[in-house]
Amino acid sequence: MLVPRAMLPVRPEAVPAAAGLADGAASLMTALVSERLDRAAPAEPGHAMMLRIRAHIDSHLPDPGLTPDSIAGAHGISRRCLFKLFAAEDLTVAGWIRTRRLERCARDLASPAAARQPIGMIAARWGLLDGRRFSRVFKTAYGCTPRDFRRRALAERAPHGRIGTRADGELSTRARAAPVTRSVTSGSRGTADGSRPARPPRPRRRAPAPPR
Repeated sequence: MLVPRAMLPVRPEAVPAAAGLADGAASLMTALVSERLDRAAPAEPGHAMMLRIRAHIDSHLPDPGLTPDSIAGAHGISRRCLFKLFAAEDLTVAGWIRTRRLERCARDLASPAAARQPIGMIAARWGLLDGRRFSRVFKTAYGCTPRDFRRRALAERAPHGRIGTRADGELSTRARAAPVTRSVTSGSRGTADGSRPARPPRPRRRAPAPPR
């Protein structure tokens, strides 16, 4: 006669082993789930925090008092946490602020609408009050001085054939007429290609009348 498995007596020594296997499986699943949550959970808050911090920096670039302390205080985090957020993207707080300010200055230097504004005024508008230091860091970032950068940018944007005015009062482009040269053979004036201009025809002389 066959007896169902459920009706078979369970040996006492088998109960702890089964319970241990169940507890081990549950612990393993809990550890795996916790590990995945630990990896995924901080990523989204950190990314959202960085977006808010970058927007805050962009809106406060004209403020000379924009510092890591002010940024951390505005977002309720510590300086150490702020530095870790930027370090995760291979950035520094001061370096990011400097980069964004230089980008704004370069944009204004290349704008014809700001061509008459002094370079120092543009730098101060974006929180860079030290003119010498601004010129040094700008040259390091863009490979030329702010004045040279402005001259080249305005010269490229100037319409063909028109004269653009730089902030220092000089002309960025000059409308040049074709130079007038002298003919090598005749010494008279000619055009730029060396050809002689057309001359009007000479009047013909009449033969003298015969004597009567």
